[in-house]
Amino acid sequence: MADKSFNLNIPPMIIPTIQGPENEKETVLQIPLVQMEGIQGIQDEPEGKYVIPLDGQWMPGTEASLIGKNFRSLTNMRYADGHPEGILGMTKINTSVMSDTYIRSRAAFHFRKAQPSESHVLVQAYNSADTASRVLQNETAIPNQGGFDATILWTDSAGANMGQFSDAPNGQVAYCNGVDSCIWGGNEIRCARFINYDSLGTFSLDFTEQVTNSDTSQYATMKADTSDGTTVNFYVGSVRPLQGIKFYVLVGNPGPSIATVSYWDGSAFVPVTGFSDGTDVGGMSLNQTGIMSFDPTVGLAEATFLEAAYLYYYRVSFATINVAATISQVTLDAPFQPIVDLWDGVFGSTAGLYVYTTSQMDNTLNVHGDLYDSADVLTYVDLSNLVATTQYLEAGFTRKTTAIILDVPPGYENSTGATTVSVDYWDGEQYVTVGAVNDKTANGGISLAKSGVISWNNASIDSERKKAINDGYSLYYYRIKWDQALDASVRIYYVGGVSASEEISGYSFSLYAADRLMLGCDNYDKKNKFLISAQNRPDVFNGDDFYEIEFGDEKELTCATAIFAQYASNIYNMAVVFKEMETWTLVWGQNADETTWERFRISPSIGCPAPRTLCVSSATFEHNINQTKVIAIWRAHNGIYISNGQSPLCISEQIKDVFDQTKTTHASLSTLDQEVAFIDQKKQEYHWLFSTDLYEIPFTNGITEPVAGSTIIGGTSGATAVIDHITTDSGIWSAPSPSESPSTSPSESPSPSPSTGESGSASPSASPSLSPSASASPSASPSASPSASPSASPSRSPSASPSASPSQSPSLSPSASESPSESPSPSPSEGFSPSESPSASPSLSPSASLSPSASASPSASPSASPSRSPSASSSASPSASPSESPSASPSVSQVDGIMYVRFVTGAWGASEAITQGGATMATTTGTATLSDAENNALDQEYVLDLKKWRWYEIDRTAGKRLQYGITALDEVGNQYTYGFLDTGFMERLENGTTFDESNITCTMQIGDQLPVPQDVFAMTRILRGNLVTMSKNTDSAVTMTHLMDGAETGTEYALSMADATHRYANDMVDIYSTPAVFHSFKFVAESDTETKAFEPLYAAVYFQKERDHLN
Repeated sequence: MADKSFNLNIPPMIIPTIQGPENEKETVLQIPLVQMEGIQGIQDEPEGKYVIPLDGQWMPGTEASLIGKNFRSLTNMRYADGHPEGILGMTKINTSVMSDTYIRSRAAFHFRKAQPSESHVLVQAYNSADTASRVLQNETAIPNQGGFDATILWTDSAGANMGQFSDAPNGQVAYCNGVDSCIWGGNEIRCARFINYDSLGTFSLDFTEQVTNSDTSQYATMKADTSDGTTVNFYVGSVRPLQGIKFYVLVGNPGPSIATVSYWDGSAFVPVTGFSDGTDVGGMSLNQTGIMSFDPTVGLAEATFLEAAYLYYYRVSFATINVAATISQVTLDAPFQPIVDLWDGVFGSTAGLYVYTTSQMDNTLNVHGDLYDSADVLTYVDLSNLVATTQYLEAGFTRKTTAIILDVPPGYENSTGATTVSVDYWDGEQYVTVGAVNDKTANGGISLAKSGVISWNNASIDSERKKAINDGYSLYYYRIKWDQALDASVRIYYVGGVSASEEISGYSFSLYAADRLMLGCDNYDKKNKFLISAQNRPDVFNGDDFYEIEFGDEKELTCATAIFAQYASNIYNMAVVFKEMETWTLVWGQNADETTWERFRISPSIGCPAPRTLCVSSATFEHNINQTKVIAIWRAHNGIYISNGQSPLCISEQIKDVFDQTKTTHASLSTLDQEVAFIDQKKQEYHWLFSTDLYEIPFTNGITEPVAGSTIIGGTSGATAVIDHITTDSGIWSAPSPSESPSTSPSESPSPSPSTGESGSASPSASPSLSPSASASPSASPSASPSASPSASPSRSPSASPSASPSQSPSLSPSASESPSESPSPSPSEGFSPSESPSASPSLSPSASLSPSASASPSASPSASPSRSPSASSSASPSASPSESPSASPSVSQVDGIMYVRFVTGAWGASEAITQGGATMATTTGTATLSDAENNALDQEYVLDLKKWRWYEIDRTAGKRLQYGITALDEVGNQYTYGFLDTGFMERLENGTTFDESNITCTMQIGDQLPVPQDVFAMTRILRGNLVTMSKNTDSAVTMTHLMDGAETGTEYALSMADATHRYANDMVDIYSTPAVFHSFKFVAESDTETKAFEPLYAAVYFQKERDHLN
């Protein structure tokens, strides 16, 4: 196609000239001159001073923003006057374990005697598997260091539970564990009988009174046996079997003599084994004061009726001794052994007496009273011409019997020659012989020739059965018959019995009250029963002076304690007796004729399911000396209670959350009966030891072992837990994981704004009242908050730190860092504030610092420089995630086992990684499940100040937590408190500067504060912090963490307690925080050298109001 051409020429255009616009006519404006006065520049609000008084109380259960000046955490710090102070440490008493096998103390008691002086710390100790237990003793003088005796005092029977000790009459100690019921008198007990006798019966010299005191002007002399003129024989009587006899020699035997000792075995005197004569010097027995020791005769020796007393008898013979020797005192060594009920010494009248000739004739009333009237046939029984063998007496008693007394009136004795007596017992089907008898009615080989006692060894006691005659009462009957016909004029006018000795067992606890030994909860019979001994006779549970008392229905008794109470002008002695859900009092009165007992149920719903928490103390209420009372204090199912014989009063409102199973930190239900409490009598503090829930996480492929107290995290679920301990089935760990040191520091950019403010609220402590006429009423005593003046110092600039994200942690007191990024110029200001605001009674919450492991050391140490910067690391917390990753050694084998953990959050899954600091340490093979109670140990220690009625907590760190505690007294009565660890050590508490070589970390965190009182709109910045403490010139560092608006992490600042020239140190630090409504401050001080690691006196801050919180 051909191209086409186009003509594109455009003709030119002519544009005319554009005229500019015409200016408008000028107008002149007249502006009048105004005289300007001087205008003030905009001023920042002045700085405010906010003083935080430190006279509050620990209130872990109340929301931190509501507790004002009170403490959110108070760990290892007790209440001093107007401020808290660090507690003292603890040191070992025994420097080596108490036993190679038995190291876990579950009961303990300081048994102290005055006559003679003895000191024994007794411990029921279990093996590491809790399958067997023993009673051990430490005889070291209180409070000196010394080891436990190698000899075991007592071996608990199979099935025994955790034991309970108590004092017993006559300077003895009782011990019950639900199976065994035991008694021990220490190394020396009183001698019950000491008689110099003649083997031919020509003399019997009773020196008991002379040798049972330490008066050397009274003593026993010696008279030789008429059989050879050179041997001296003694009967030594005891209320229980022996293993030694101690002779205090006044005049020593100067010539050769050999001593022998034998015991009554039920039929004859048998030589002891293992005999050693400690009185012998160079072949001269009884030459010096000493112990004749021998193998224990418990289970071998039998009680017998001899010299008018039913006792365990030992015969001590001195061959060829010089009779000039004299003995001033005799004591006995009876081993730790079961309680045996021994006859009270008063013949018990027969409850049924039948004479059988051709039929059974009831003559019970004729012989019931010890009265005889020859003219009254109702005052005697005629046995004239009783036919041999086929005619007999049947005497019945309410208790099994081992001897029977027959009183014969003068002129009516039997005269039939060669008459012997025999005795049979009823076995349920027939009469069976009791065996050989000792007939003291015989004279010249004629039985019933005089009044006397027929006794036998009741070896067949278990076979005896009751029976009824002629539809009478069911009794233990004994048939008495003679092998010859009695003569024509024989009478008896009284028949009485000696009850057989019986071992007492199966009681859960003992109590020393009303000068009696009381045994509670018979596990083999009536569990609601109290068995009460005769007064001052802990071996006598028979006769007219012993009692059995039952409390309510059949539910078992758990424990009891003795107190006295005064209501108006009346004073009462009483026992407070508990079931799991009931509280009773047992009140007794005594006159010349009898003891009376009254029972009162003072609570149908509050009891003591944790018997080892029951303590007694004197306490003052409402700060009034006239309101000083003796109280029982114990753990009930829903709190800690007290009583002075009136209805129980709860005193644990401040820590109520620990009894709430929905809270992260709560007392384990499965170990309620294992909880323990003890009183520090010197400090007047109640220490409550309990355990939180323990869980099991099975694992495999373990590489690096987590440290006890550290936190683990589930790699998939994100669940957390704190390691308590680990058991392994196979494999070897590479090494322990590194200690955790989390570091987080959110960046802040504060904009200073002047402000004024007032300081925190005061909270009076409530003191429980036990006045008979009034219920508990709080006594308010708010303290004014002194204003603190900061010391002059150059301006400080906080250094910026990188921001980080805090790790999730189950800790109850976690913290991280915050760091301001710029430093404003401070404006000085005057200010004050304390306002007072009563706070509610504290109660426990998971926000409290209750981690089972110790807080880490403060990371910053103050310098002497006038400028100081906040550190970038978080405040120490055992539950924070570690910042280091453990590395595994390729040469070790992987571990399988179980991790036992606490404070579980989230749901652990099977087959998920167990991590720390992002590194995998092992893999789970199952979920976290609640562990059995026997695997759990007491891991928490809460303390109640019985003078101020306030709680605080103690964390002695992993491996050093107490499992039991007691009060021990030295020779002059000074009181010391001992604690027991599961590692086999007994510790002296409130002694030393460490927890047995572990540092003491004191933690105090104030509740969330409103620097502008009652104004939740005011956003304020903290400019500087001030802390006044008692001077500490060795371990002087304090780490202060500032936390804002309820955050669990904050910024750390280093403060110093060092001041070598003043009693107290006054240190200031720059903070310059971002704005917040609420501010909290946590202080941590750690020491292993200071007597009291931390003694804060005042805390204060400078602040500025930034703005109101609008969104």
